Amino acid sequence: MSGKSINFAFGIHNHQPVGNFDSVFEESYEKAYLPFLECLENHPHMKVVFHNSGPIWDYYQQEKPEWIEKIRKLVKEGRMEMLSGGYYEPILVNISDRDKIEQIKKMNRKIRRETGTQPRGMWCAERVWEPHLAKPICLADMKYVILDEYHLRSAGLAEDDIFGYHVTDEQGFPLAIFPTHYFLRHNIPYGTPEEVMEYLEKWASEDGDRLAFFADDGEKFGVWPKSYQACWEEGWVDKLFSLLKKNEDWINIVTPSEYMDKYPPKGRVYPPTASYFEMSGWALPAKTGVEFNKITDEFRQEDRWDELRNFLRGGFWRNFLAKYPESNHIQKKALFVSEKVSKLTGKVREDALTELFMGQCNCAYWHGVFGGIYLPHLRHAIQEHLINAEIIADEEKHGAEPFKEILKVDINRDMQNEVIINTLNFGLYFIPHLGGALNELDYKLEAINYCDTLTRRPESYHENVKNLKDEDITEDSDIEDIADLNRAKDKKLKDLLKYDKYERHSFLDHFIGKDVDIDSFRNCQYEELGDFIGKPYEIFTSTKDDKAALTLSRKGMVETDDDEIPVEIEKTFFVPEVGDTIQIQYWIINDSDDPLIVRYGCELDFSILSKEMDTNFIYTEQTVVEKKEERLEVHKFALDSVGEHENISKISIRDGHRFTKIHIETEREADELWRFPIETVSMSEEGFEKIYQSTVLMPIWNIVLEPGDSWENNMEIIFEPIEEEDEEADAKTAGDEELDTEEMNINDIEEEELPEEDVLKV
Repeated sequence: MSGKSINFAFGIHNHQPVGNFDSVFEESYEKAYLPFLECLENHPHMKVVFHNSGPIWDYYQQEKPEWIEKIRKLVKEGRMEMLSGGYYEPILVNISDRDKIEQIKKMNRKIRRETGTQPRGMWCAERVWEPHLAKPICLADMKYVILDEYHLRSAGLAEDDIFGYHVTDEQGFPLAIFPTHYFLRHNIPYGTPEEVMEYLEKWASEDGDRLAFFADDGEKFGVWPKSYQACWEEGWVDKLFSLLKKNEDWINIVTPSEYMDKYPPKGRVYPPTASYFEMSGWALPAKTGVEFNKITDEFRQEDRWDELRNFLRGGFWRNFLAKYPESNHIQKKALFVSEKVSKLTGKVREDALTELFMGQCNCAYWHGVFGGIYLPHLRHAIQEHLINAEIIADEEKHGAEPFKEILKVDINRDMQNEVIINTLNFGLYFIPHLGGALNELDYKLEAINYCDTLTRRPESYHENVKNLKDEDITEDSDIEDIADLNRAKDKKLKDLLKYDKYERHSFLDHFIGKDVDIDSFRNCQYEELGDFIGKPYEIFTSTKDDKAALTLSRKGMVETDDDEIPVEIEKTFFVPEVGDTIQIQYWIINDSDDPLIVRYGCELDFSILSKEMDTNFIYTEQTVVEKKEERLEVHKFALDSVGEHENISKISIRDGHRFTKIHIETEREADELWRFPIETVSMSEEGFEKIYQSTVLMPIWNIVLEPGDSWENNMEIIFEPIEEEDEEADAKTAGDEELDTEEMNINDIEEEELPEEDVLKV
């Protein structure tokens, strides 16, 4: 090497989302986390900088204490520097400064307790950076943060300026920035170990003061497609570590703190708002994202990518809050709950903060190559913890006594008031200016938002789905950069690319023509006759006895064959301060001088975490007479099935995972009731996939109103806990060869593969 040398830092970031399945934690441990530490132990010359998010610490401390012990040993030997960060891996710009500091300090305490060391630097979740972050990060006792090469190049630095750290500041608070290198991040482990060595040799210098820095997800070393085979079966990581040892005369393995203690900063820098480059494309709206992808593809084909990529700007992380209103709502609710929790003290505050912080975990707030916000189990998890935090705050305020609150507040920060009804058992969030919709229904006994769903909307990669060929339908692939995946597991995905005309919520008021059928409606190939969807409703609130009451009303127009008829809708929600039944009272008034003949549908959207029919399904009950004897017949339907019912006044959902049954009952028998799933096509590390989001139930009435007349109806949403004995009855029934139909009830279900519809005779 003729006297040239270079410093090299190797960083690992391990993270699993709050709410992820235990099976994923186990697979990640066996395929990535454990093999990496075992390999590191076999190479005593190697040092790493290491970050575990809070969910990693919490799970493996309980389930794999021997892995935590390996970490302690490596830290004690001086071969591992621990990184701090927001404990539950929040996007820092997504939460208040107060919570930023608290989350980082919580991680600092964890690292001190487990390893006996005080972290000096931190991992910034998804490297989402905004200039103001320097101050709260400094106030949380951090000296440096790890970002991406793209941040510094975006600030105008040249390629040879990024081999070290720079200092930035905010309001006089200084912070060091270490950039991870684009080449290393994209070639470890996707290139060859020899190519990594060539890169280090290229940038080695006579004075040896440069630092090449790699830091990336630990999951890419065994969990991402084909990476286990490459990293461990074929020995990719072992080969790299061995080459680094072989060339230790000119490659100095260091940690960031060791480098800081020896070398001063390269200079001052003020990076703009940014993340890594791929994020800037994912954050764009779909239409703009398609154009952005075309441009980047053209530059790659013209071999101009390395020349131009640092001058390309897509979107930035906060765009996800505009791209996905569902994300914005959860994020703004988290801020709302944070304010309530901030008023607590002592142990109660600590308990509520833990729940709040878990609800701030970033993964369900956005979407890139991983499923993110498209994954219902992640959305359910963060909302569960936000609900729990709010429950703790409300208990401190109200005690165990029943209570009712009606709040008019701009919780979504759109300069228009939403309405929150908060009681002992329920939390209902209404958007009056968006069709008088209910967009959150918290059932606090199980800490679940039953209105959680995702609107079907275009994504830039849907263009790739439309162009999939047979050879792209696969269960497997060679190792590749997962940011460039272009495959699917299902040939029918193209058929699911249907996009909603409005945001999916509950209690939406539809007026539809006689020719609209369930298929045209669910595929959004129909026209609304009324102007009520997405339009503003007036608000009237009151408290009545032991209930909170909210009336939403709108005077609108409904098209008929001959004319437009003025129609008024008034819907009043009665929510008990204690109890399990929500009552809704409907009035539809013909304000014209002409008769009104129309079909009216009330759309309800229920999100159940799993569509597995052994425990979760839709069912109806019907009394039939056979040989002069009455019996109850129960018809069961899969949550993702499509179907119609006639002349029905009650339909129910069984949520076996949350031990709850939900009954929807109407005073007026519906002429029809449609049920169908909301299913989306999204991208994940496995490729393109279909995801069940929720089930729509829509009762429909044929309304005939003379001039000035009104149509009235009452509806109830009843929540019924599934008792423990019911679950025991399920287990007993599953083992019986013959079912005793005389004693069966809805909880006595055979645990076997069921068709979309099944009938139990009671």
